[in-house]
Amino acid sequence: MKQRTFPIRIQELAYREADAEYDIGPHSHNIYQLYCVLRGDVTMWIEGEDHILPAGQLIIVSPGKERAPRCSGRAPVYAIAMLDAQRFAIDELCNRPLVLNELMLQQMEALIADLVEPDLGNAQDYRTSIICQILIDLRRQLRAGSTTNQLPRHNANARNDVVAQAEAFMDAHLHLSINRQQIAEAVHFSAPHLARLFKASLGKTINQRLTEMRLEQAKRFLLQSTYPITQIAGEVGFQSFSHFAKLFQQATGMTPSEYRSGLGRRIVRK
Repeated sequence: MKQRTFPIRIQELAYREADAEYDIGPHSHNIYQLYCVLRGDVTMWIEGEDHILPAGQLIIVSPGKERAPRCSGRAPVYAIAMLDAQRFAIDELCNRPLVLNELMLQQMEALIADLVEPDLGNAQDYRTSIICQILIDLRRQLRAGSTTNQLPRHNANARNDVVAQAEAFMDAHLHLSINRQQIAEAVHFSAPHLARLFKASLGKTINQRLTEMRLEQAKRFLLQSTYPITQIAGEVGFQSFSHFAKLFQQATGMTPSEYRSGLGRRIVRK
C-alpha cells in the first residue's frame, strides 16, 4: 500500500498552560510556528508589531522572524506546532491573526485531546491530518474573504455583520490598548475599508465607536462596582485618567464622581 504523505511535516507539537506572568522574550525559529490560543489572552509581538490573540485565534509566524508572546489579560492556554511546509502555500497565512470557525475549533480540541491521551495509535498521521485540514480551511477562508471583503455598498446586512464582528472584538478587548489596524485584522479587512463600513453603518469612525463603548463600560463600572475611578479608567482602556475624565464629562455632562454619586442612577431610571 502506498505510504500516506502530507504537504507539511510536524517537527514539534505541544499543549501548554501558562499563568498571568507569561512573557517569552524575543526569539526566532528556522521553521514555521503555528501558535493557537485556546483560552486567555496573548499578545504576539512580531518584529515591532503587536498582534492581539484572544481565545479561538491563531497566528503562524514565518521562519526567521523575531517573535515574543506575552499574556495580555487572562492567563493563556495555548498549542504550538512547529512546521516544515515546503509543499504547502502557507506564506499567505503568516504573521496575521486568524480566526478559527466552529469546525476548526472542534478539530483543535480533538488534536489537544489526542495530545493529552495518545492511546489510539497512528498518532502522527492523525495529528498531521488535523493540522493540514485546519490550514486548508484557513487558506480557503482567507481567499474567500479576499474576494468578498469589498462589500457592495447596497449590501447593508453584510456590512452590518462585519461591523458587529468588529464591535464584538472591541468589546472583548476594551481593557487593552487596541488600535484600528488590530481591529481590522481581527475581521480580515483592511483598516481603511473597515473604517468606511463603520461610517456607512454607524455614522462614526472606528475610534469614535471604541471610545463610546469604553465610556459605556465605565458607566456600568461606576454604578455597579466599588472600583476606584482611576482604576475604572484603566479597566476600560484609557492610559490617561485626565483624558478619560475629560471625555466622560463631554459625553455625559458630569464628572465620573458625579455620575457615581447618584446622578447616573437617576439618568438610568428615566
